[in-house]
Amino acid sequence: MANKFERFMDIDIPMLEKYKGEKGAAVSDTDAFLARYTEIMKKGNPIQFVVETVGPDGSLHQNLHGCDLVLKPEDLYENKTITPSEARGVIGRHFVAAVTGIDGNTVYVSRVKAVIGDGSVRDRANRRIRTMINEMQRALTPHLEALRAQAEADGKEYEESFRAKGQSLRDGQLQTFIKNRYDELVEKKKNEVGVQRCIVPAVVESVKGKRVILNLFNLEIVGVCRQDNWSRKPRTVRLEEQAHPGDEVEVEVLYHVDPKLIKDPTINTGWVVSRRNTMDRNDVSSFQSKVKNYPIGSTVQVVCENFLTNTAGLNGYTRWYGHIKGTDVRVFVRFGNRRVGINKGGVYVVEIQRMNEARLQLEGKALGVVFDDGGAYLPKRERKNDRVPEVTADDEAYDSLREKEHPVTEGFE
Repeated sequence: MANKFERFMDIDIPMLEKYKGEKGAAVSDTDAFLARYTEIMKKGNPIQFVVETVGPDGSLHQNLHGCDLVLKPEDLYENKTITPSEARGVIGRHFVAAVTGIDGNTVYVSRVKAVIGDGSVRDRANRRIRTMINEMQRALTPHLEALRAQAEADGKEYEESFRAKGQSLRDGQLQTFIKNRYDELVEKKKNEVGVQRCIVPAVVESVKGKRVILNLFNLEIVGVCRQDNWSRKPRTVRLEEQAHPGDEVEVEVLYHVDPKLIKDPTINTGWVVSRRNTMDRNDVSSFQSKVKNYPIGSTVQVVCENFLTNTAGLNGYTRWYGHIKGTDVRVFVRFGNRRVGINKGGVYVVEIQRMNEARLQLEGKALGVVFDDGGAYLPKRERKNDRVPEVTADDEAYDSLREKEHPVTEGFE
């Protein structure tokens, strides 16, 4: 989608290159690559640097088109020179960097120059986020008092319904209902007013308790997403099974984080975000766009999030669901004729056999398991007919029950 993140396209964020309508000229040899990077250095545009190897001195290296991209130990973090041991800990990581010099076939880059200080790509992206959030808040402010009053009124009605049954609500439960109702009304008002939502791509950094820590634009801009803002899935599904470090997702930025609410000394500034809001806005056309690279008959890696039934099958399970590794594309999986033991959080080889537009999910069968260190094991077939059976009424009822919302009482703690 060419204009998916149009408000950020003028900042030259490397993570957005794939969303631009026109790609940069392809490079096929060393001279063309050096010429391109010389131009990038003159313009001051950032690049994405992937750590492939680490030198004895702690320098970070990536080889592209016969050229050695080098990030020196003092150019990764501000006012710090990393040790060789620390450098080994970031192998495989993606960083935004600026080209600082070219010597023969060696290209020197610096993360510090790209993301630290006024005018850096991180600073410009952060300021653009703040601008969009301020615009949204100005549009919503005239309505917030009425929305809060309506949420309070709905809360009283909710409480009265319990009293009529001879039951009572704890104060914490009532306040949670009012908060969730208020958030619901605000989201509805955003659509009515027609505000431009601040939706950005992000990379999952870690899962800490009941929240996910994200790296917005992969520019070291912190995003914090609570469990109830991560997805529509109930609390019975552990957050660690839904979010995995390295996953790329899209989130909506809601407001600037209050460090007092986070209660985490490692996070002192950032943004509160919602992945659920972006999922709620999905429709068939956007779903089709997401899954165009996974046609029927293709084979993908799927991370198991949870099981659905325990009527038969290896480990007592026949059906489970998860997401394609590195994406938020949902996949409903049944066992084929290969007996594969499934564990939550594990990665499995799955053949895509059906696209279910009604549920915005793909469906397929498990073929084998992917090992942590690479490679896969696919056991031999056991039955002739291994076609995935149609979804039954029992499946429909179970899936509907699983998707129902559960009251969430936790905050950031």
